[in-house]
Amino acid sequence: MPPVVLCYHAVARERFAGMAREMVVLAEELADEVRTLQALGRRFVPASALIGDPPDDAAALTFDDGWADALTIAAPLLHELGVPATFYICPGLFGNSEANGYSPLGRVLTRDEAIELHALGFELGAHSLTHPDLVEADDGTLTDQLVGSRRAVAELTGEPCRTFAYPFGLHDARVRAATQAAGFELAFQFAPGPWEPFAAPRIPKPAY
Repeated sequence: MPPVVLCYHAVARERFAGMAREMVVLAEELADEVRTLQALGRRFVPASALIGDPPDDAAALTFDDGWADALTIAAPLLHELGVPATFYICPGLFGNSEANGYSPLGRVLTRDEAIELHALGFELGAHSLTHPDLVEADDGTLTDQLVGSRRAVAELTGEPCRTFAYPFGLHDARVRAATQAAGFELAFQFAPGPWEPFAAPRIPKPAY
């Protein structure tokens, strides 16, 4: 069986005014999805465990953008469930506020909060520096976004940053080649599909 990789963004305890439902999963729904996969025999691993030859029974939880609720809502829930997760962050956007219904806290993690999230035992991956469409980026910008984000995450965690999630899930042959050249070993898109290391499939959640 190929790995099952779920992709989330923000997590909320309850619905809130202006909530962008396609971007926010309720904590109880996330817990239900984890328990369902566990009942089906899936074993949760961090995304880096999928590099190379992924275990047949593997499942991974990934969260894009690094919303601040990763620390206040997702992390306590995941600890309660006893499962790992990988959070894909944009170091160039730390602390950025977005009153757009994407998160109940309305902002992304600060650098210190990202460090705290990692200290709690969660894996951090790169999601570019500032979340541009990499397909439309010129070669210099593409390299800066990939190399810069990989370096920034590694400096934050003290560990190699091995995995990447494409902003908006967008990629083409040039972007995939640049991602590999930047030193990443696995990169995720935002759609189902066959297992390919630099276009690895994820199931977008929530799917209302």
